[in-house]
Amino acid sequence: MDIIEILITGPDGTSYLNGCFIFDVHFSNEYPTTPPSCNLETTEIHTVRFNPNLYNDEKVRLSILNTWHGRPEEKWNVTSTFLQVLVSIQSLILIPEPYCNQPGYERTYGTATGTAQSLEYDANVRQATV
Repeated sequence: MDIIEILITGPDGTSYLNGCFIFDVHFSNEYPTTPPSCNLETTEIHTVRFNPNLYNDEKVRLSILNTWHGRPEEKWNVTSTFLQVLVSIQSLILIPEPYCNQPGYERTYGTATGTAQSLEYDANVRQATV
């Protein structure tokens, strides 16, 4: 088996609640030495970006997938597992305040501007999820 499709539902307490997110995953011949590739298929024909780490062109950006820079311990290594990828999607991407995943935006966290922008972002995500 080298290609699978997975469905992850949005967790309670997030704007992703009850949303169904479909991912296509491909395991190369080098797996588990290299990470699987992972694409988000739920993008409404490339029009919705649900999170700064989920691009509307289907790319999933995560350090463990080696699609985002990160500390060496966050990147894929020979002891990494596909379960870690799934947990990372659920716990690092499908979160209560996805606005803060955008690099640089964490500086506005807790400010009036940041809070307003985060609420607007959440409202857009909630609407797209529905």
